[in-house]
Parts: sequence; C-alpha cells; structure tokens
Amino acid sequence: MTIAERELIELVLQLPPELRDELRDFATLLLLKQHGTTAQVRTTNTTRTLRQDWAGALAQWNQQYDSVALQHQAAEWMSADALKQANDVSG
Repeated sequence: MTIAERELIELVLQLPPELRDELRDFATLLLLKQHGTTAQVRTTNTTRTLRQDWAGALAQWNQQYDSVALQHQAAEWMSADALKQANDVSG
C-alpha cells in the first residue's frame, strides 16, 4: 500500500458514517464516468428500499389544481421554503 493510499484511508476513517456513504456514492460515480457506462458498479452497499412516505401528501389540492398546475405550485412552495431557509441562515 502506498503512502497516498494510507493517507486516503486515514481521511475516510475520520469521516462520520453518513459522509462515508456520500463518499462511496461519489467514488461509484467516478468509476461510472471512467468506464463511460451507466451500468451499475457493484459495491458493498446494502440494498436500499424506495421510500414512498410522500405518496398522497398533496391530495388535499387535487380539486384546486390539475397535475401540471400542482407541479408548478409545489415547485413554488419548495423554492419559497428554500428561500426562507437561506434567509434564516444568513440573517
């Protein structure tokens, strides 16, 4: 093992688990880019299940908006919330 490889391992070990997961995802992306493929690279990740707890969350708005208008309204709500959070952080 080279010095650079040891240094990299030491850095990874200093990261909290959630950032290690993010680093693993980034490394996987780099491998995909290197190989020029969108095929999934085998990793040691456990299989993740798709969360669907959001399903039906906007049902109260189905009489007021059609699907396209609801998408636009949801985008406005999200951007307004993001703007509020950005202002809370900076202010």
